[in-house]
Amino acid sequence: MVKKVEPSFFWHDYETFGTNPQLDGVSQFAGVRTNLDLEEIDEPVDLYCKMTPDRLPNPMACMVTGVKPSEVQKKGLNETTFFHRVDNELGKAGTCGIGYNNISFDDEVTRNGNYRNFIDIYRREWANQCSRWDLLNVVRMASALYPGIINVPLNPETGKKVFKLDQLSPANGIIHENAHEALSDVRATIALAKMIKDAQPEFWESQFKQRNKQGVGDFLFKGYDPRAYSNTLNFKPFLMADSFFGGEQDFIEVLYPIYANKMNVYCIKLTKNLDSLLTQDAETLKTNMFKSRKPELPEEAILPSDKRAILNKIKKQEANNVIYIGEGEERIPLHTIKINQCPVLAPSNLLNKETAAALGIDGNVLRENIQKIKDNFIVLQQKIEAVFSQNDYPEKDPDVDTQIYSGGFFSKTDQNHFALLKKTNSVEMLDYLRNNIRAKKFDDKERVPEMIFRFIARNYEQDLDMKAYEKWMEMCKERITNPDSHYSMTFEEFQADIDFLKKENEGDDFKLSVLADLEDYAQKLKEKLSI
Repeated sequence: MVKKVEPSFFWHDYETFGTNPQLDGVSQFAGVRTNLDLEEIDEPVDLYCKMTPDRLPNPMACMVTGVKPSEVQKKGLNETTFFHRVDNELGKAGTCGIGYNNISFDDEVTRNGNYRNFIDIYRREWANQCSRWDLLNVVRMASALYPGIINVPLNPETGKKVFKLDQLSPANGIIHENAHEALSDVRATIALAKMIKDAQPEFWESQFKQRNKQGVGDFLFKGYDPRAYSNTLNFKPFLMADSFFGGEQDFIEVLYPIYANKMNVYCIKLTKNLDSLLTQDAETLKTNMFKSRKPELPEEAILPSDKRAILNKIKKQEANNVIYIGEGEERIPLHTIKINQCPVLAPSNLLNKETAAALGIDGNVLRENIQKIKDNFIVLQQKIEAVFSQNDYPEKDPDVDTQIYSGGFFSKTDQNHFALLKKTNSVEMLDYLRNNIRAKKFDDKERVPEMIFRFIARNYEQDLDMKAYEKWMEMCKERITNPDSHYSMTFEEFQADIDFLKKENEGDDFKLSVLADLEDYAQKLKEKLSI
């Protein structure tokens, strides 16, 4: 018998020292717990995380958040204590963890932080009647289907809708005095959710049901059973909101499901030209499906670190013989729905003429494409099944810090080591590590010992002996001085960004004070690493 628990939302947001959820450090986490009526039921959570010497903060990230290194070093917890506190909140029985764009970013920050600190990376998403949800695409769908429910500002240059939280808030009279401050962002997100829930409660409830696999499965399949390897699709069109669809149709697409496996549903985009699907064979479709757009350097001046990132991406793509999409070439009109990532779906009958016209969707094109699919259904289904039949597992990254997905699951033996390590006094952790290496007790002999060493070094640097401390300092030094390293910006790039931003922010005393604080932190780190 399942124990009844009181359901709640835990609205949360991270501020970070960069844009990469795998590699960049966290500066702040904030959260507010509400009941399902969006009324606050607990004290807000506001945590800071100390920086570690193996990566430099991105100056532009600090310009956006206003968080100074000196502030997090003074207020912050070590990384393992920080992520255990976060996990305790998100893993509380009955909790639905929710934010604004959290599926793509904040949840990945949590997963990677948990991975580095030997906390289960998925448990908070499903165990003890927990779940997760994301408001961003709910806002997009609500804006499309119910015009006027919220005011969405337009980009003055492109005329497209802007769904950034810091612009939605003032457009809807939401107090958001400190945009990009974690707790302020959380309260703005809750206020936005209240507007949708109060105006369209049935829509809100229907989307809330789709936060887990069962709800998504019930929408997409007939008699969905999450334990079954395959289920029977409902072969009928529906609406979806997602960043992948771009702003031309306000991030909305009309989809027709054609093939599914246990975790994914493969769909045809009904607003697009279907000629490529009808004329190309499966092998050609697969090649064209995964073409990339070549990154381009913008004409205007950009941060030196951004320029380096673009050039490095081009270099990596060329080394891997990536095929670029040609000028004027249309993408293959297929979309993959991952049923465990809270997709935002709605029945196609909600797309009336007025809504379709506002989105730039032609009803005649939809009807013609549906007929083409029905006329060629078996052939299309076989092609698409062939395109996605092989599992392309991610190439294993050479660094253990970024092997969260490519490294595979840890064995039960190694998980037991993690549990024992956490019960060990920090002074004795190195002995535990070395004794088990000598005795060959670890199953994953490449990944686990190195992860444990870094865990000790990041969280209990003061307890390292001289040999271990020197190893840690050399590792940190390598990461932030080697221009070929992709784990952190180098000191040279860091200073170039600082100089660029000083010129951009002349006269802004607060931002200049943030930059001065960053320079002070970097100088102290240089001294620590003997650079």
